Amino acid sequence: MLVTGSATDLRRHNRDAVLGLIKTHGAISRTGIAHRVGLTNAAVSRICKELIDAGLIEEGERVVHKGQAGRRQVSLQLS
Repeated sequence: MLVTGSATDLRRHNRDAVLGLIKTHGAISRTGIAHRVGLTNAAVSRICKELIDAGLIEEGERVVHKGQAGRRQVSLQLS
């Protein structure tokens, strides 16, 4: 969906998309969110920080996938 309008409208739309995905999907990693909503990992991290600071979501357990290199992923869920 193409969102037109101000930067504030776009931020609101992206924040709503992330929050909606967590609400419908349940616990999910930032990377999983980025893949599903079509945002960069950096954008999702920034949005998630705002949602955590607002008390709307919280970090859950670290997700470890055997044989996967890189950082361990942290699931996010509604508060």
